[in-house]
Amino acid sequence: MDKNTELLTTRATSKFITRVELANELKVSPSTIYNWTRWDWIPSHKMGGRLVRYKLDEVLDALQSTSSF
Repeated sequence: MDKNTELLTTRATSKFITRVELANELKVSPSTIYNWTRWDWIPSHKMGGRLVRYKLDEVLDALQSTSSF
């Protein structure tokens, strides 16, 4: 596990965060998060209607288990 992954892992909580917050944590653009969600590369939670939220720990687990990231 590299230094950045350790930092993100220590900050991972079970609270729901927005796409922009997740993008900031992962240092990618919000549109990248949107695409990853559309392609089912990362888990997301629909909160009624169009509201989508993420759990950082679930996303980190998904990214670590996928070698293409």
